[in-house]
Amino acid sequence: MQLFRAKIESEYFRTTFTRDSEQLIVLNGMLSDASNALFQRKMAQLAKDFDTLSKDDACLPIGERKGSTLLVAIRDWDYERLFGGQRKS
Repeated sequence: MQLFRAKIESEYFRTTFTRDSEQLIVLNGMLSDASNALFQRKMAQLAKDFDTLSKDDACLPIGERKGSTLLVAIRDWDYERLFGGQRKS
């Protein structure tokens, strides 16, 4: 994680995510603690699935594979504090 933040983070988001091999999904909502915990378990499963696919593809020639980084995150976010004073009526 430190390597990602120190060296890769700014470059990672320096794209429009419009290529066929790219996708960016941003969702906002309000979750209970129970729903957040459930979603975090689903995130962990998604990470396992990604890792499994990467291991499965390891037997393919390097020319048939591309470096891929999956970033999945969730956090509490106070929109009122961040944007409250900037909203237009």
